[in-house]
Amino acid sequence: MSLLQEIQQHGLADCEFNRKLTGGKTLKYYLGNVLERNGEFEYISEYLFATKGSPDRYSKKVAMDWRGSTRDDWDEEQDGWWCDCTLVFDGGRKEIPKEDFDVLSKYLTVMSRAK
Repeated sequence: MSLLQEIQQHGLADCEFNRKLTGGKTLKYYLGNVLERNGEFEYISEYLFATKGSPDRYSKKVAMDWRGSTRDDWDEEQDGWWCDCTLVFDGGRKEIPKEDFDVLSKYLTVMSRAK
């Protein structure tokens, strides 16, 4: 099951995804996005996440898992992951205050939430 399918089926994603990427650092909050390109059409999906680990590593893992891609699907030239005819990119992330995270979590998908 891809990460996107898991979110659609269960709402909040399992925190196991976040636990694998965290260290002993302070929890920080982010607004991230995934860019999908299918021919001449582009789609942007925004999500929230909180991590103690590397936000770059986390958002790249989200992009790879978004439609169930694997490391073998990486395209060095395009700097993205292929899934059938769709190319998926890590669209970046921006650190946000916890207060903003709490408000936005009412409206956007939360990939991980601090407990």
